[in-house]
Amino acid sequence: PGVTIVQRGLSPYHWYELEEDETEQTPLLYSYLESSRLANTFINELQDVKSIGQIVYPDIPVSKGLDQIQKLVPAIKDRKQVSFEYHKFDGNVSQRIVCPYYLKQFRKRWYLIAKDSKDGSVKSFGLDRMEKLTQTKTSFKLLKKDDPKHLFENVIGLFEKDGVPTKIEIWSEPYNANYMRTLPL
Repeated sequence: PGVTIVQRGLSPYHWYELEEDETEQTPLLYSYLESSRLANTFINELQDVKSIGQIVYPDIPVSKGLDQIQKLVPAIKDRKQVSFEYHKFDGNVSQRIVCPYYLKQFRKRWYLIAKDSKDGSVKSFGLDRMEKLTQTKTSFKLLKKDDPKHLFENVIGLFEKDGVPTKIEIWSEPYNANYMRTLPL
């Protein structure tokens, strides 16, 4: 009651926020909840033997690291720092303590957008490369400049590169234009 879910950004690189009142906004993992609802629908349908073969299931790879979401959501909501081991692709492992701001999905992978205590910059951390994640007792405040509306305003991917966005116009046959209107790039 009294909560509104608001989509920010353009699909598929968007996020959802919970608006409890006009002054406070809390990030929401709506797409995760939507995926869970869809999974429950598929599970229920699979129990009906007659339905098997009637549903074409999406080709969605199982993403490693989804178990971290259950630990991160309370920390994001309560504004508590988290610590974890981060395993980079080059094989290096580092201990991190961060202020978890948001969870973002990009190209079928989940990322934590967080302020790193090492250098104070906002970074992305792949959930699939985190281990030994724990919530600390240390609180933090989310600064206005780190609001996702500003962080992801002109972003395709995880972070904005330097420069001004380029306007691109695409011409299409009228028939294909309808597809583009319903599923924007």
